[in-house]
Amino acid sequence: MPRFSPDHVPTYRLHKRSGQAIVTLAGQDHYLGRHGTQDSRQKYRRLITSWFEGGAKAAVQSALLPPPDDCGPVVDQVIAAFWRHAERYYRDKEGHPTAELASFRDVLRVLHDMHGATDASKFGPLCLQACQTEMVRNGLSRKTINRRVVRIRHVFKWAVSQEMLPAGVYQGLGTVAGLKRGRSDAKELAAVRPVTETHVRAVLAHASRTVATMAELQMLTGMRSGELVIMRTGDIDRASEVWAYAPAKHKTEHHGHARVVYLGRRAQELIRPFLKMDPDAYLFSPAEAEAERRAALSANRKTPLSCGNRIGTNRSPGPRKKPGEHYKVVTYARAITTACDKAFSPPPEVTNPAEIVECKKAHRFHPHQLRHTAATRFRREANIETTRVLLGQKTLAAAEIYAELDTERAREFAARAG
Repeated sequence: MPRFSPDHVPTYRLHKRSGQAIVTLAGQDHYLGRHGTQDSRQKYRRLITSWFEGGAKAAVQSALLPPPDDCGPVVDQVIAAFWRHAERYYRDKEGHPTAELASFRDVLRVLHDMHGATDASKFGPLCLQACQTEMVRNGLSRKTINRRVVRIRHVFKWAVSQEMLPAGVYQGLGTVAGLKRGRSDAKELAAVRPVTETHVRAVLAHASRTVATMAELQMLTGMRSGELVIMRTGDIDRASEVWAYAPAKHKTEHHGHARVVYLGRRAQELIRPFLKMDPDAYLFSPAEAEAERRAALSANRKTPLSCGNRIGTNRSPGPRKKPGEHYKVVTYARAITTACDKAFSPPPEVTNPAEIVECKKAHRFHPHQLRHTAATRFRREANIETTRVLLGQKTLAAAEIYAELDTERAREFAARAG
């Protein structure tokens, strides 16, 4: 029986008379249960995957039937065991879940949907390649797919270490190569580029004092957003001319790496107004920024105090969301995006919603681009080793990723050299 092309996959359909989901393979109808349910969709994915891998009728039938009692663990059982381990393991020193846990959640969802009922000992390279194909169909980028494939292999490596599966399962998955640029249908994301200081300052004029200070500090020091949002007075050593900030937690601390951010005169001037008496208090507080915003609104009030609402009377006594002790990375990024949209609103002649969205995207930047801006300046004014230390990178190659090549110097040299 010929295999199906990735460009022609039989569709998940409704059988109107019975109300069941149905798929037709090689002229034979397969009923999957009530249409629109999660169970029927999972059966459809498993059936298509089995057909894509082997094309055998027996493989399709086994995908629709529950596994026998005497077989080894199915993939869903491996997923459940690994998730219990991951919830304990992927936590920071304060006990909070790390971002890696969320990344594994996305990976395990793909495994569950496509191969949940598959005998885990038979999860081989073709199954992993089928997961790759499904992620390409879902529109994920090539690099994201490659990272997820690495995590899938890690799940089975862990299962082998717990003697749930034979070692050959993990060894077989290691033969699946990552997707190569230009040699797959997966989309390529544009490289993260630095943003000009002129553009940044135009945007920060429309941000709160707190967010503007954070962005300037990040552009000056090149620290990560996660290190910036948790700055505390007690974490800053102010004993010498150059202050040294040691984040309470950072990206590579689980590898035993130390991280120090050096703060020169300009950086010190930026953060000095935000230093607190309490050494454990965060420098950049959303609550304080909100209080400043409300105070500015009251100061600019046009309506006389004798008319309209009295100050504070129109506030909800129990808001659904309250400002936290410090910014989160996502809320800091959202504040930057809001300031970008205020600074560069679409021209009046642009009325199409899609064009408005594209116009806004063209002027937005992400806080991570500020790190690239700093890295480019470091690389231009110092050597690569100094850039590595300032960025907190372990290797020179990692530092080069952030530092844009100084094309102006290259042009000047080419002009002199003829």
